[in-house]
Amino acid sequence: MSELFKALEVVGATGRYQQWIIAHFRPYLSGVVFDIGSGRGDMAELYDVPQVEKIICSDHSAEMVAFLEKRFIGRKPRYEVLPLADISFPARAAVLKEHLPDTVIAINVLEHIEDDRAAIGNMARILMPGGRMLIMVPALPAIHGTLDDMAGHIRRYTREDLVTKVTAAGLDVDRAYYMNFFGIVSWFLAGRVLRQTRFDTGMCGALDRVVPFLRAIEGCFHPPVGQSLILVAHKRGR
Repeated sequence: MSELFKALEVVGATGRYQQWIIAHFRPYLSGVVFDIGSGRGDMAELYDVPQVEKIICSDHSAEMVAFLEKRFIGRKPRYEVLPLADISFPARAAVLKEHLPDTVIAINVLEHIEDDRAAIGNMARILMPGGRMLIMVPALPAIHGTLDDMAGHIRRYTREDLVTKVTAAGLDVDRAYYMNFFGIVSWFLAGRVLRQTRFDTGMCGALDRVVPFLRAIEGCFHPPVGQSLILVAHKRGR
């Protein structure tokens, strides 16, 4: 079992936090949903809502693809699993466009990709006209630390950086905002002060327990900064 798989297993146990994330995207999920970099499928399992016809899970890791197939194939009729090389490769858009997704979603994926501009461009190309691109990435380069290195994060984003890259791909940005203001402190402490090299189950569990409180606060207003960044964009047409 890889270190990344172990890390995703710890994060996968934070049910309240994952429900908080999907609450930002649920209103925009529709039709055929293509999930870029599904990992273990913990978030993808939450995409199974009435307005969604099909969910295509994908990952470049053979370990993750095998887990996804065991988790969904034969158990969840609306799910498919597709091995996917780096989405930034030029040939990927032509191969994937045959799936004609109405929604492309990438949760904590772009920060792992060297050429994220090319990845966003390919994600835009495979979208149906009028389709939505839903993105979540880690935010604030200033808090990049050992946990980012462990997870294979090449970068953390600012709002301006992500909006610029998505707009350059020809999409119109509907919403772009930070979430999880209080997570900044725990991430900075773990990665820059304590210099941890793995996700701590106790810290993740503590965060999960206070999520209802954080959701209530951030449900009233979007914080000026946050540990993560949410973006919703659409492709012109239709």
